[in-house]
Amino acid sequence: MGNLKHFNYEKLKKRLKEKNNYEQAEKTLMEFNRFIQENIQEICHCYAGMLKQTLEELVDIMLIDAVFVMELSIRKLNTTKYNNDYILSKPYLSKAVALDFLLLENQVPFSILEELYKYVPALPTSQKSSFLELACWYFAYFDPQKGSSEKLKRKHIVQVIHFTDLVRNFYLPIHLNFRSWINV
Repeated sequence: MGNLKHFNYEKLKKRLKEKNNYEQAEKTLMEFNRFIQENIQEICHCYAGMLKQTLEELVDIMLIDAVFVMELSIRKLNTTKYNNDYILSKPYLSKAVALDFLLLENQVPFSILEELYKYVPALPTSQKSSFLELACWYFAYFDPQKGSSEKLKRKHIVQVIHFTDLVRNFYLPIHLNFRSWINV
């Protein structure tokens, strides 16, 4: 996440190739890349001020950030399979990465992540069906009410702008829907 001046698309492809499901990973990566390129103007409108990166650099940054967010979130769902994962096997590092996701300068627009999640190959049915559900589960540590799945079912989290906004939603009272009071 964050500054990716040294992003290397070929290294990412090589890393994915080393995995068992290279063909599916390659297809998903190409779909992510195409989707981001097609929606780059919408993505740019999610940020205040002028962006210093070229559109090509921004596509690369969004691609690597989105892949990292998706992969880490899905790996966290299956900790028995990924119990040797460098980040997830160290609780302090796992929390540090989650906190890094919350930094505003590291935010990938949530709507973009939701759309990209649709390209992720089908997960076992016991896993999270929507990116919002996956994100609520991933950030449950920050939910003081520990009721994110209940809130999700009751549709209290209607629109999320980014991860920081999701965590803010966790702090709203469950029985009130403040979104209906304000025009967002």
